[in-house]
Amino acid sequence: MRRALFIVALSLTPAALPVLASPAAAQPAPPAKAGPGTTVVKNANDTIFALIKKKAPAADVTKAVRAFFDIDQLGKTAMDNQWAKLKPAEQTEFLKLLNQLIQASYLSIQTSNVNYTTTYVSETADAKGHIVVATKVATTRKGRPFTMSIDYVLAKNGANLQAFDLVTDGVSTVDNYRQMFNKVIKDKGFAGLITTMKNKLAQIQNSTNPPGAAPATGSAATPAKT
Repeated sequence: MRRALFIVALSLTPAALPVLASPAAAQPAPPAKAGPGTTVVKNANDTIFALIKKKAPAADVTKAVRAFFDIDQLGKTAMDNQWAKLKPAEQTEFLKLLNQLIQASYLSIQTSNVNYTTTYVSETADAKGHIVVATKVATTRKGRPFTMSIDYVLAKNGANLQAFDLVTDGVSTVDNYRQMFNKVIKDKGFAGLITTMKNKLAQIQNSTNPPGAAPATGSAATPAKT
């Protein structure tokens, strides 16, 4: 069984890298004093889970994912000081691939039948003023109860609140990405990072669409707008 439907393993190197929290089934109502961040997270989770459950067209799923998760901000923050070293064309290529990888990972979980229950615990602000929505996810692992914490970190993007980081049991997705991107760039250069990302994207897409199967309409194989 997968570690969790919430944590899609997007490994750019042999180490597994948690990327996104996907929605859980049978989610209870948010706390009575839920703030705007909790409402955004719960609505997004409910929407995306419903789309995945009914096997909606890939374009609908990726649209909902991008409405909730600011993948561009995740990428820029994770690249850190590497970002300014890239040419505009390289920045565009990197963000396009990152969008495709995360969207493809979401689409790949459509075959999962594992159920989860999410409890919305609290809504606070971090030191930088970002909204942090803390949740607890209950499921089973090898037939035994299993619980993990998922904290969604949200920031304003125009008029909307969007998530750009997830902290799973204390481990930040952005921090993991930063370490991984830096390592690949150090060992293989930026071109090597792009090649690694392309190979991973092909691997995910091939597992989602086995040989002989028609590709999903609007799948992440179509370049994402940045």
